[in-house]
Amino acid sequence: MPPNRNPQTLFHLVPVNSEAIDLLHREQNRKHVSPSCDGGLLGLEVGYHVQKQTSATIITRVGRNADLILFNPKASRVHVDFQFYPCTSNIMMRVQRPRSTDVHILELNEEENHRKLVTDISALSYGYNYALSIRGYEFRVVWCLPDAALRKAKAQDEYEAARNATTFLNTSRRDTVIDKGEEESGYLLRMRTHQSNPIKEDVQSRQLIGGGAFGSVYKTLDLSNSHVMAVKVISIQDGSPAQVEAQRKHIRKEVDMLQKSPHPHIVELLHVTTLFGRQVCLYMPWRDGSLSWLLSQPSTRRTAELTDQVLHHSLMALDFLACKNIAHRDLKPDNILCTVLDKENGEYRFQLADFGLSLYHGSPAQQAGTLGYVAPEIVANMEQGSKVDIWALGMTLIWLKNYHPERARRWPFPGLNVHADIILAVRSNDYYPDYEALYREDQYERASAAQCLNHYFAGAGRTTMDCIAPIRPRQRPGAVPDTATPVQTPPRMKRGRPQQPRRAPSPVNAGPSRCPHRQGAARKGVPDQKEKRPMEAAPPSERVTSEQVTCDGSDVIMGGMEEGYYLRSRRKRG
Repeated sequence: MPPNRNPQTLFHLVPVNSEAIDLLHREQNRKHVSPSCDGGLLGLEVGYHVQKQTSATIITRVGRNADLILFNPKASRVHVDFQFYPCTSNIMMRVQRPRSTDVHILELNEEENHRKLVTDISALSYGYNYALSIRGYEFRVVWCLPDAALRKAKAQDEYEAARNATTFLNTSRRDTVIDKGEEESGYLLRMRTHQSNPIKEDVQSRQLIGGGAFGSVYKTLDLSNSHVMAVKVISIQDGSPAQVEAQRKHIRKEVDMLQKSPHPHIVELLHVTTLFGRQVCLYMPWRDGSLSWLLSQPSTRRTAELTDQVLHHSLMALDFLACKNIAHRDLKPDNILCTVLDKENGEYRFQLADFGLSLYHGSPAQQAGTLGYVAPEIVANMEQGSKVDIWALGMTLIWLKNYHPERARRWPFPGLNVHADIILAVRSNDYYPDYEALYREDQYERASAAQCLNHYFAGAGRTTMDCIAPIRPRQRPGAVPDTATPVQTPPRMKRGRPQQPRRAPSPVNAGPSRCPHRQGAARKGVPDQKEKRPMEAAPPSERVTSEQVTCDGSDVIMGGMEEGYYLRSRRKRG
């Protein structure tokens, strides 16, 4: 008479073929055999009580020398194991033998019953029934509880109990709980390899979390590895062939931007469906929420550390995009995603998302963005570059400072719905005197992402490898220039080439028709044209001090057209 089921059992492996039935009668497995919830059929128990080596994440191992024994000489010592993933609270079946072709899984709930080869990992969703094939042994997964929520709660409770039990073990024997960041990075690595299984989405589990003119965003589940993801669904609207092709071109542009932007502070693109269907799905990792969501939480403290994290992470992403010649053009709190790393200590990771309005520098552009975050040059139909994102980041800092839960959370300036009124508000108030270089009205006076990283964070996380000029002091209308500063603000250039000082014509070549006041032959003492002239002193706006940047043996005032300076270099001779 088999013993009663152990209360720690999560599910049974009920044998189907004769090879699997024979395992129930073996002495090594007999103590883990009990009646299942499927009419009392006998099966092998799977739970934390079965394991021989105490572990918090590994529930049960199956193999030739494991918790449940397979008597096949070709089976591995540990052929498969069942693990609990704390980051998703799901049970996974992991194949330990590399390049194995003898482990299959079948969902009994599907209308089309076809087996799927498992080479790495596969999820066991609490709401589904499965059939497994492990090295010729056929089993059915029979859960011990009837409801999916109860099954998940029991698995979480058993995991917490096993995790507390491991704290009393020696450190060398204690199993290390998989960190959320490490687990996620491993998941992304598997998603990018050609041997990984494609995403198998549970469409019925989609939960709408947001939407706009360019598509809807859902929270969904990847059944192949039980990871929570975000999927952006873009529907192709009916229209003429040219209109349909324009929509597909817009989607291809967003996919191209994400694929060319692998950066820790830019959201990853895991998978994209075909671009020729009526719907296109973009799969991305699930994040805890946006910056707007974070500030709406009552437990969030608006501190200087939070502002520094938002600024630093966003600047690193924008500097990377600027090196790729990409402008986001729709930076706002809703498009800055956050991951809570340590809620008590206020540690977060922020990432830029939604590249639907992004643009390559120099390509034809039109007005785009969200009111309150649109740069003045976009409204004026001027040339658009990476500085439009710096303005939007400055507006985000103002929104962060003025945030109040009772007011509209999307607007940095409550009550102002006209761009001209917003510009006047920025001119008349010093919201962030330390960060005013981010929201200067003139894009040539505005600082770049690399300059801000150098100025505020000592260059940490900078992608730009060139020498960067310091941020120029702000010159308000009517202000008297400071003569003590070594570098004065030169007039803004209208062309890309640096303005060269015009040299007066030589008196030798001066003719009576062109220069009446210089008539006559060359006077004595005037050097010939071929002779070298003494070096002229540079004007005050071009003088270089010893404190300025030196790179590659030349004293440089960097900038060019973007920063408003022009380059003047003098090579040092050895």
